[in-house]
Amino acid sequence: MTQSVPKKLTEIHSWEEVPDFNSESEEADYWANYSWAADFFQPPQFMRIILEEIQLLLERLGDCLEEIQGLGKWEAEKKAADFLRLIRRDIEGILCLANQDVRLLPPALIIARSLLETFSNLMWILNETEENKREIRLVRMINSEIEETEKYIKDLEELKSNPDEVAQLKEDKQSLEDYKKEIVKNISNCPQLEKDSNKKKPSFYEITCAINKKDKTEIYPCYNRLSQTVHGGHAAPWIYKESLGNSGTFGEIIEAYHWHTPLYVCYYTLSIAGRKFLQEFAGNPDRFIDGEIQNRLEKALNSLQENR
Repeated sequence: MTQSVPKKLTEIHSWEEVPDFNSESEEADYWANYSWAADFFQPPQFMRIILEEIQLLLERLGDCLEEIQGLGKWEAEKKAADFLRLIRRDIEGILCLANQDVRLLPPALIIARSLLETFSNLMWILNETEENKREIRLVRMINSEIEETEKYIKDLEELKSNPDEVAQLKEDKQSLEDYKKEIVKNISNCPQLEKDSNKKKPSFYEITCAINKKDKTEIYPCYNRLSQTVHGGHAAPWIYKESLGNSGTFGEIIEAYHWHTPLYVCYYTLSIAGRKFLQEFAGNPDRFIDGEIQNRLEKALNSLQENR
């Protein structure tokens, strides 16, 4: 009697064929102990090399940041440091997901989109070299946050939500307004203050266009694709179906090359934001990233994308 071989998830075409992984059947044992599932869902060696190289960059940046002696009195500088810290933690999260199981791509895509927004905010601040004008950019960020808080308060009041939560939000809004006043007070002699201090932060698209051409032609489309996953629309579960229509194969069809986008975002944001921050605040950007590691990572990322 020939023993039947359990199907791979990519060979399953109806819900009736999906195995019960929690059962005590021979099929469940196959998947749990020595199956394609146990091995396939771990990142392959060529992908692990990329994860290790990005981890090395994180460690190098941490060492370089320890050498910076304070960031002075400017609030925008402190905010830039916070944005860089957030970038590092987001990247650590993506690496953790990738090392654990390649099926954890969806949360990695969500983090990657947030990573791009944080990166754009950091670069928007640092691309302005004059301290007073940097402070104005921070004020514009605060203006946007105040407006969003006002909208949230209005929505909760219309829903007759918990009055304690509404009260807390109003306190938060007042704190933001007080913080803004303190910043404005410290730069009262800046000619641009009256013109720009009441503007909001520009959109992600406007910021990426202002940074450089590569951001405009590569990063914004990437951000747009990642937004589909964040919003959970029709396009969000693309990784579970190879084509549209009833005949499309569905299941856990995630493979290593699908990880190119979040890993490229990790490399791109970390290398550019880290170098820029170190350049601005008397760090050592060449000790953080050099041509050798840059070439290795770019070559490995290209191989990952092509390895279909």
